[in-house]
Order: sequence, then C-alpha cells, then structure tokens
Amino acid sequence: MLKVRMTHALTRQMLADGIDPEPFKQKFLAWKAGDEFGSYLFGKDGAFARPSIHGMPYALRHVHLVPLADQAQLAKWHRIWLK
Repeated sequence: MLKVRMTHALTRQMLADGIDPEPFKQKFLAWKAGDEFGSYLFGKDGAFARPSIHGMPYALRHVHLVPLADQAQLAKWHRIWLK
C-alpha cells in the first residue's frame, strides 16, 4: 500500500486557507494509483529511473500542482493540459 505524507508547511497552509487536507491527500493517492499523466490537479515531468528509492526505479520525486495564484503559469498549465 502506498504511504503518503504531506509536509507540515503544506498542511499548515491548507488549514490556514480553510481547506481540509485529507480530501487533497486522497485525491493524490488516487492519482498515484492510476494514470500519473491523466490528472488536471497534479502533474509531473516524467518518470525518474535514478536515483532509485528503496530499491525501486521510477519513483516520484516531486509533483506539480495547479498554479492558482499565478495567472501566467495557470494559462500555461491550461495550454499544456489541453494538448
């Protein structure tokens, strides 16, 4: 079973913005269990073969989130998503 931990900074920010972090975490888990290139909410550059993590290649190093606070980046996100 996949284990996910959110950073304290992200959890604090979500709570400060009145957002319950648990549904976000569940959406992330569903994304990781399915098509990692088919989500509007989460994005990644590609699979990473190295370094392996716990002996496993192609582990996720970081995730891109929809840039809601930056209109230029949000427009770019939409252009890429619609390709």
